Amino acid sequence: MRHNEKVKLFATYMNGCAIAFFAVGCLGVAGSMLLRMEPMTCEKGLAYAVFFGGSVAWHLAGRRALNALEE
Repeated sequence: MRHNEKVKLFATYMNGCAIAFFAVGCLGVAGSMLLRMEPMTCEKGLAYAVFFGGSVAWHLAGRRALNALEE
C-alpha cells in the first residue's frame, strides 16, 4: 500500500513538471508574441517545439511510472 502511494506521488510530480514546462515554454512564448504583436521567428519556434516535446516527455515518464503500481 505504501509503495503505491509513493509511485502515485512520483507520477504526480512528473506530471506537474510537464505542466510547468508547457506553461513556461509554450504559453510563455505564445503570450509574449501576442502581447508584443511580434512575428514567429525560428528561435521562438524552436523554443516552442523543445518545450512542447519536453512537456510530452515528462508526462509520458509520469504515466510510465504508474506501471509500477502493485495490486
